[in-house]
Amino acid sequence: MKRSLLSIIFLSLFTLFALSLTAQKVDVNVEPVSVNTNDNSEIAPFLFNDDFYFLSNRKNSFLMSAFDKSNMPMYRLYKGRLIDDSEVMDVEEVAFNGAFYDMYGPAVVSGCGTKLIFTRSRSETFKESSRTSPVRLDLYEADYPLNNSERTVRQLPFGSDEWSVLHPSLSCDGQRLFFVMDKPGGYGESDIYMSPLTSEGWGEPENLGDVINSSGSEFFPFYHSSGKLYFTSNGHGSNGNANIFYSEYVDGWQPPVKLDYPINSEYDDFGSFIFDDETKGYFASSRSGSDDIYYFEFDLRFCEEGDQVVEDSYCFTFYEESAIETDTLPNKYLWDFGDGDTLAGKEVNFCFDGPGNYDIILNVVDSITGQVQYQAASYSLNLEETKQVYINDPGVIDVDSEVTFSAELKGFGKVDAPNYFWDLGDGVIKRGRTVKAEFVEPGEYKIWCEVYWEGNSVCSYRIVEVK
Repeated sequence: MKRSLLSIIFLSLFTLFALSLTAQKVDVNVEPVSVNTNDNSEIAPFLFNDDFYFLSNRKNSFLMSAFDKSNMPMYRLYKGRLIDDSEVMDVEEVAFNGAFYDMYGPAVVSGCGTKLIFTRSRSETFKESSRTSPVRLDLYEADYPLNNSERTVRQLPFGSDEWSVLHPSLSCDGQRLFFVMDKPGGYGESDIYMSPLTSEGWGEPENLGDVINSSGSEFFPFYHSSGKLYFTSNGHGSNGNANIFYSEYVDGWQPPVKLDYPINSEYDDFGSFIFDDETKGYFASSRSGSDDIYYFEFDLRFCEEGDQVVEDSYCFTFYEESAIETDTLPNKYLWDFGDGDTLAGKEVNFCFDGPGNYDIILNVVDSITGQVQYQAASYSLNLEETKQVYINDPGVIDVDSEVTFSAELKGFGKVDAPNYFWDLGDGVIKRGRTVKAEFVEPGEYKIWCEVYWEGNSVCSYRIVEVK
């Protein structure tokens, strides 16, 4: 069997590229945020503009503070000015219509910055909310910014005296609202739901299903601009502790991926806020003995040497050098490629669907009866993928237009929870299997993607043109 020159070049590239695999891991830096207080809880962080919002059950003053039934101060919503990644100044309590005794929960600001959706007790007064059993929570909406003395607070249409609704998260376009309910009929103690925005308001909540929701509790959803859903769960193999997961939506929600240590730990880790590039963010954890907020950031050191993406080809030319007298005998060559396909001829071109082991058989067949006269040759062909981070080819990119890059780890078999990191060639670093980019200057850019998994890493690049 003779293979085409293209095939020989392809195998040589595979041999060289396999050498780029290195053994290392990505480091994650974690540090506490300055808003944390001793013996109190700070949770549910989120950013809007330069404001850092969070919940705390700290006492508000020496003379006045609200307590729940367990004699613990109730959570209130606070905000401060973000100075540095973990430094927040000028922290103050956020009040709604002058009320300070409401039981507040996690909140989110709409993408256009005009609405604040937050969690609060359904009870109208402090006395009722602090003494009623059980306390039911619901979602409310207020005008944003909150310095308008005539602002109003509106209850969203999801709650009931029979269940609680809490932990809102909005999609970037404001068209989908994710939240948690412990409504009967779910998959576990509490499930994550999504409500679409319609012309008449928020639509009927949809349970996200049993891929996201376990038999335990799911809470603190965070819908990321990449389309990933980050959330907290004490299911999905968490051994009873709360851990942070994410899931991607690809023809349905994919099995959740647990974030690595030191973001997740042996303690409860929950309530994340992830930056657009997914290389840093905030979360809460009980690892210090009380619930505190932490900042994390991946310490990225991109490979200085890597290989350009290879387009795998599984096309070959097959021909037999021996000859039969087809002019005098009613015989022909028939190639069987081991995948159900056959071709007739002394020399044929054939493309396999993908990698695999193929048993190639060349038979001499009676061209009149179709009967096999004898087997002229047989070959065993093992086709493998190039070991690389395959980056999709977006074609020519327009300046100031959004483009999506996606990557796939190829040639390494099944890999658990790979981490994809991107250097987009313009100073922008991002994390995720799929990322979005926008280039403001024309030119040629080298797009790098590096993948870490189980102590290993590999990187590849693709050259793209922006016009």
